[in-house]
Amino acid sequence: MIVLLRPVFSALLAALALSWGGTLAPAGEPVILRLGTNAPEGSPWADGSIAVARLVERNTKGLVRPKIFPSGVLGDEQQIMQSLAHGGVDGAAVSAAATFDFLPELAALELPYLFPDAPTTDRAMEKLYPVIQKTAAVHGYQVLVHTSIGFRHLGTQGPIESLADLRKVRMRSQPSVLHAHMWNLLGVKHTPIGLPQVSPALDRHEVDSFDAALVWMFGAGWHQQIKTLTLTGHIHQPGLIVLSPAAVAKVPEGLRAKLAEGSLLVGRENVRRVREIERQLLHQLPGMGVAVRPAGPALTTELQTALAPMRPRWRKATSPAGKRLYDAVEQEIARAR
Repeated sequence: MIVLLRPVFSALLAALALSWGGTLAPAGEPVILRLGTNAPEGSPWADGSIAVARLVERNTKGLVRPKIFPSGVLGDEQQIMQSLAHGGVDGAAVSAAATFDFLPELAALELPYLFPDAPTTDRAMEKLYPVIQKTAAVHGYQVLVHTSIGFRHLGTQGPIESLADLRKVRMRSQPSVLHAHMWNLLGVKHTPIGLPQVSPALDRHEVDSFDAALVWMFGAGWHQQIKTLTLTGHIHQPGLIVLSPAAVAKVPEGLRAKLAEGSLLVGRENVRRVREIERQLLHQLPGMGVAVRPAGPALTTELQTALAPMRPRWRKATSPAGKRLYDAVEQEIARAR
């Protein structure tokens, strides 16, 4: 894992360091922002969080200093988000699904089969960044960067060729209202389990399957506990670094707009690295004992048909800000094709 994941942002960080030209002494005590993430050290997302922290320091001349707590030391995604809401941490680097209780509109970004292939998705997501920021700001949150965790695929013990096959597994689901609704529509029995508990749950045979992005699955070691990976790509999962309203209030007003300046480039480099590692893993996983199988047309049709009601139902139920984000997503996907 270290060989694949370590050299992520070294060139970018070197460029940022050169651009600082030395640290200016702040007039007062710097604002320290504690950011929690489940991303393992050495993964693209942990390295990306470090790059964002450096960027914020540069943008504010050392007046704002994010401190990153990786590898789930502050809890799983739900615990980090709860801590964010209650002031235990200032920021979170998490999946869009993890923000549902606080930023429900961002669930638009994880609706099944909304995003197509990776190139189209990556182009559309760059254009959507300002809309994502405005949507989070409705609730007082600030988005510092967005990236890609990847498309989610099915990790199972045996081949999945039909929805009937999928209904026989014991699925781990991401603790999320959106993901639970998806599995319910598919008729798949599922158990919500936080990230740190997934491997133990697989070891104890409490579940035998999961859906996950390639790089996350490998970084967490889950690939060692399955025999088949079916490339369904049913959800594209973005990653976000968000600051709570209380954290934003701690930053001097004149600096708030500067925090995320230049972060689009950081996010772009992060996505590029994730895609590169995905390509490597697709070649390497069979040698690790995991059969990699594209989803067949019959399975894809069954999944898409069963999940088709989710998007119109979600758009009808969401807030005006959620509708604006959803409509913007569809528009940008159409433009990016």
